[in-house]
Amino acid sequence: MGLHFASGSNGSVVRGLALSNFGRGQLSAVQSSNHIFAGNYIGLRPDGLGGSNFARGGGNVGIRLYYAQNVIIGGTTPTDRNVISGVNNDGVQMEDGAAYNHVIGNYIGLHPNGVDRRQCQRPN
Repeated sequence: MGLHFASGSNGSVVRGLALSNFGRGQLSAVQSSNHIFAGNYIGLRPDGLGGSNFARGGGNVGIRLYYAQNVIIGGTTPTDRNVISGVNNDGVQMEDGAAYNHVIGNYIGLHPNGVDRRQCQRPN
């Protein structure tokens, strides 16, 4: 598991990180709310390439929300954009009780240039 926000971590902001090669979610929020995840590389290294296994080295799930509410993933400006690519499963996964969340302006399954494909195994 990568960076994980559990109950009591409400209102956390994650910006400017590169998270890859973790077994479960690269970035996850569970039973928490009001987070902002913006301007990150998820499933990619800081240079925009895949994890240690270039083809699918990013880990299992990009961003996972489980019983998480009011989470903003991305935003309206290019600096808010997350690039979520190269993971083995879903780019963004919302499960059981995830509600009132917003996924805005991200590149999911694309290279950071926004043109070339670097898809997730199960793009969403």
